[in-house]
Amino acid sequence: MANVDIKVFENISVKEKVVFDRFINENWGEDKPIFLTVPRLWAVGYRRNKIIGIICVTDNYNIGEINSVVTRIDCRRQGVMSQMLQKFTSEYLPKYKFKSVIVYNNEKKLDKLFLRVGLFSTTTLGTKAL
Repeated sequence: MANVDIKVFENISVKEKVVFDRFINENWGEDKPIFLTVPRLWAVGYRRNKIIGIICVTDNYNIGEINSVVTRIDCRRQGVMSQMLQKFTSEYLPKYKFKSVIVYNNEKKLDKLFLRVGLFSTTTLGTKAL
């Protein structure tokens, strides 16, 4: 598994939003996420300067809500998102002082991914205190 570099964006430019939205649209599949609130953080994974994954986090009363995770189609099943989630939750989330983090997930098949990095999703009805 090749290393994934992560860059976290708090305030994105219009150009970055267009690039991130295009990535999500091209790699999401059928049910693309609809954000009811604008993501506070965008964790973007890169390999050789190309985007290979995105994690979107909103903030609801100081609770971090991971609303979507997207991996580039040709990079799936290679541990990319596991690596991104591990780095993101251990190195970046503590900086934002969230009381807890919850993953909004409606796909049971992703529960193993989240549990592997110590997160509970809404399908397992739990949160992780930081």
